Amino acid sequence: MAAKRPAARRPTMKDIARRAGVSESAVSFALNDRPGVS
Repeated sequence: MAAKRPAARRPTMKDIARRAGVSESAVSFALNDRPGVS
C-alpha cells in the first residue's frame, strides 16, 4: 500500500518571508503592489 502524504497547508506570509530572507512587511508590501518594491 502506498504511503499517503499529509495534506499540504497554504504558505503564510511568515513562511514566504523566511524562505525569501526578507521581513513579513516586505512580503505584504510586494503582495499589495506598494510602490518602491522591486
